Amino acid sequence: MNIINTTLQIFFTLFIIQVFTTQHVKAQHTLSDTLIINSLIEDADSIMVNNPKLAKTLVDSASIIANELNVEKFKNLCLKKSVQSFYALGKYQKAINNLFLLLKKYEANKDSAQIALCNNDIGTAYTDLQEYSLSLSYLYKAMVYYDSREDDKDKATTISNIGYTYLSMKDYDDALPYFQKVLPIFTKLNYQIGVSTTNNNIGRTLVGQKKYTEAIPYFKIALSINTKLNKKDGMAMTINHLGLIDYYLKNYDEAIVYFQKAAKIRKEISNMNAYFYSMNNIAYITNLKGKPKKAIEIYENLLAETDPENDSDAIIMLLTNLNKNYASIGEYDKAYETLLKCTELKDKYFNIEKNKQIEELKVEFETEQHISEINNLKNLTSIQEESLNRKQMIILLLIGSLILIAGLGYLGITRYQLKTKQKSMELEQKLLRLQMNPHFIFNSLSVIQGYIFKGSANEAVTYLSNFGKLMRNILENSREEFVLLEKEIETLEHYLKLQNLRHDGIINYTIEIDENLGMDSVRVPPMFAQPFIENSIKHGMNEENKFNILIKYTKKDDKMKLVIEDDGIGINKIDNNKSSLNKHQSLAITITQSRLQLLSKRKKGKFNLLLIDLSTGNTNKSGTRIELDLPYLEEF
Repeated sequence: MNIINTTLQIFFTLFIIQVFTTQHVKAQHTLSDTLIINSLIEDADSIMVNNPKLAKTLVDSASIIANELNVEKFKNLCLKKSVQSFYALGKYQKAINNLFLLLKKYEANKDSAQIALCNNDIGTAYTDLQEYSLSLSYLYKAMVYYDSREDDKDKATTISNIGYTYLSMKDYDDALPYFQKVLPIFTKLNYQIGVSTTNNNIGRTLVGQKKYTEAIPYFKIALSINTKLNKKDGMAMTINHLGLIDYYLKNYDEAIVYFQKAAKIRKEISNMNAYFYSMNNIAYITNLKGKPKKAIEIYENLLAETDPENDSDAIIMLLTNLNKNYASIGEYDKAYETLLKCTELKDKYFNIEKNKQIEELKVEFETEQHISEINNLKNLTSIQEESLNRKQMIILLLIGSLILIAGLGYLGITRYQLKTKQKSMELEQKLLRLQMNPHFIFNSLSVIQGYIFKGSANEAVTYLSNFGKLMRNILENSREEFVLLEKEIETLEHYLKLQNLRHDGIINYTIEIDENLGMDSVRVPPMFAQPFIENSIKHGMNEENKFNILIKYTKKDDKMKLVIEDDGIGINKIDNNKSSLNKHQSLAITITQSRLQLLSKRKKGKFNLLLIDLSTGNTNKSGTRIELDLPYLEEF
């Protein structure tokens, strides 16, 4: 419905422009033309935040008149406003394309001030695209032009943007000096918004360095300035950060008070997405305090406030957390209902988003077509009937091209989605088959049968319980791209307990978790460790001696390192055994490498697998060491 309304608004605006242009005599630089352009730009500015699509249409309309006048001042003004409208729409690459057009003009005129501003804006847009190397490149280009100038707002803003880029990269040590350098400049210039933003950024940087108490004064200064300026969005953001600090310091009651204040302000200014996240924090802490039923009540009340059309991300988040809370108090039926609803909504919102993108492409293309048609109508008013017939043929061809392009685009997107989904399903099925190895299942059932024959009912129940939990976890984890580290460790514990029972307790296993990794807040790709643990036990263990195996999760920069190390016979000796048993190990390596390649593409990183024989270069030591680089997600 929103797309239809926007489309009608666009065509209505274009109709007005068409009426104007058909009556407009050859373009001249007159007062009325100037007033029309300024009026359209002012209207676009007034709705840029709340209705960026219509604002973009108004800017395009102003551009038609500016190009008709062929006055560089107005053409540049419209180009700048188109950058702002693309930015408001989240189309950063298109904003960058227009910035390059402006940059080319300013470089031709050798306008150093505008060149610096353009480089700054390009760098900022690349930061939002997470293209950090390109961002820093253009920001430093801007600084080249500023080096010869006295400290002013533009120069200070670029310095601050460099710091913000490092902050976005989580490179806190490099970010802090830039913010510390720019703060006295903004203070001297009495640029209060800059002072507020910089104090907030310093606070965020110190939080990233885990210097929580040091961050508090900076956030309070930012809050004071935002309050004086009545910038409620800034007030809410800063209050939310203060709540996070109390959460990290485990001052849960104080944290809840801050989040309640932030939520109240965000609701007042109709920033519902941020409001739901603040309230989610309150529910999360309430659960931490041992009140899961109260947390459930908060989640259910929040879900009642959501708008399915506009709050899809918040709904998914709330349902996910509600599912965890129901499971934590043993209400598994409700947990299953919320999980099922969450999965259905994810699929629904995915399809809606793709259809929305296709519709937006159609609207954008149709808008450009109509603008082109308006220009053609103006140019063809004095041409004879033969020219008009030719124009009609061109329009028909363009409409046909539009239909063809839209159809091909839709088919291309659909084919890509199906191909990606098929590849993911194939990997999921292979991984599931690998995890649920028929030999392991058969051996497990044989062990249970043995306990029953011996009359060892307690041992049989214990083994069967672990086996059931393991199977359930494997089935659940195989459907998720990321699972909580806590659940992954639980799965490994069940598996290792079964193996130890089966091998008469000769397996000594240790699972070490980096203290910087929160078991209940860090998510990892599931089921990477188990196939290699199985290979270690199956091929590397000597039944006559104790077998030691270490599983270690550590945090390394923006990756997680998983290490699996045993003191068995070593991978080189395993490889020398040319038996069919190696097929399972080869399959584990092949599937793992395929999963790592898929994760590298999706997460834009490089994740590797390394196999090491510990006897290499050390004849007194034996065993195998597996090292995996993995992505991880950290949630509050």
